[in-house]
Amino acid sequence: MIVARANEHEESFKKAMKAGVKIAFGTDMGGIPWTEPIADEFNHMVKFGMSPMDAIKSATSKAADLLEMKGELA
Repeated sequence: MIVARANEHEESFKKAMKAGVKIAFGTDMGGIPWTEPIADEFNHMVKFGMSPMDAIKSATSKAADLLEMKGELA
């Protein structure tokens, strides 16, 4: 189920990256079984063109920046 929904998101994810949209790790797509590991999102981000390091940063320093907590969260 999560794979099918993530694949639907592929086109918009790629467009967002190309446009320079700031992307933070996490999901608000809803409707997924919460028994699925959220960490699977990293695989999808990389599969859709984000570098592995940028995927990691999306859950750490980039997320802190978007939350206006740079230097407080990493």
